[in-house]
Amino acid sequence: MKFNYLHWKPRILAIILIFFTAILSRRIFNLNLDINPNLEFLIYLTPTYILIAATIYAWHYEKEGGIYFLALSMLFALLNFSNDSFTILTSISLITFLIGILFILSEFKRQ
Repeated sequence: MKFNYLHWKPRILAIILIFFTAILSRRIFNLNLDINPNLEFLIYLTPTYILIAATIYAWHYEKEGGIYFLALSMLFALLNFSNDSFTILTSISLITFLIGILFILSEFKRQ
């Protein structure tokens, strides 16, 4: 059986990105905020939840899921303008763009 790298590469990258964003959400425990830490943790996990939903959708519908990842990439890039952590959000945006392109290429190769 031949292993299809183009089929599995976007899925593995998406799972790695989900873990990366979940780890980044732990940084709120170092902040001294007036909001409940559990609520703040859930707020910081919002990008992770969105990426999980996008990965599940793209797993079944590759072309539409790839377009969804491209839209998420643009959203992360727009959110980058108002944040201090330029490199983190830029890397997340670029990786999300790459995942979207790979999902779309995987769909075209399958057809």
